[in-house]
Amino acid sequence: MAILAVPLAASPAQAAPVTVNVTYVHRHYDVQFKGTVSPDGPTGYTIKGTFNARCAAGALTTQYVTFGYGPASKGWFWKTLSCDSDDLPAHMEIRGNRPAGDKIDLQVGATSGVGNIYQYGDKVVADIGN
Repeated sequence: MAILAVPLAASPAQAAPVTVNVTYVHRHYDVQFKGTVSPDGPTGYTIKGTFNARCAAGALTTQYVTFGYGPASKGWFWKTLSCDSDDLPAHMEIRGNRPAGDKIDLQVGATSGVGNIYQYGDKVVADIGN
């Protein structure tokens, strides 16, 4: 399932930043990215915000959390940290390229599955216009 995030006060063509709240909650895991996605000209984008997580205590293996993002038509880029990293919460500012008018997909997850398999929250789609 995808959740569409659009500007509340402006149409996408007006290049307003889109506020996003990307989450994954499962048992002892709570992973989230809160921030904004904005156009950077017709073929660029900027993501700004905070990536944070709470993970299961006492796991036998290192637990990881991940933040995925990218243009809807191009695929994913991932930023991954261990749950016990001193880098969490992580303040992020990411710049990227996209085809003109493409939306930006965002998703978070954790190694919360059996055998440390990644599981993910709903994909959030930010429509940042042209």
